[in-house]
Amino acid sequence: HGAKSGGEKAIVLHLPLFAAAGAHYRAAPSAPRLILLDEVFVGVDQTNRGQLMGVLKALDLDLLLTSDQEWCTYAEVDGIAIHQLIAGTEDGDDAVTTARFVWTGHDILADDR
Repeated sequence: HGAKSGGEKAIVLHLPLFAAAGAHYRAAPSAPRLILLDEVFVGVDQTNRGQLMGVLKALDLDLLLTSDQEWCTYAEVDGIAIHQLIAGTEDGDDAVTTARFVWTGHDILADDR
């Protein structure tokens, strides 16, 4: 895959990973179907990111990911919880907290629980 762009390479590498995880979890249908991804889909364009999320949904995989930009707000995703890390304050406090949002498949909602 030497002539492919970085995003194309990412797609080529992710698809077999997702298929293998889906096949693995079919052996234990009641087990959590967890897949963890760090800096998910870097270099992949928005259309292809949505399609990759659709593959994860079709394989019924439970996704936990990290990214400083990706919120997974694609039509292919019918729901996801988003936890945005918030670090530091103007007064120099170095505490870290989170803000929780929910993607409903159509809207991003602040979760004020």
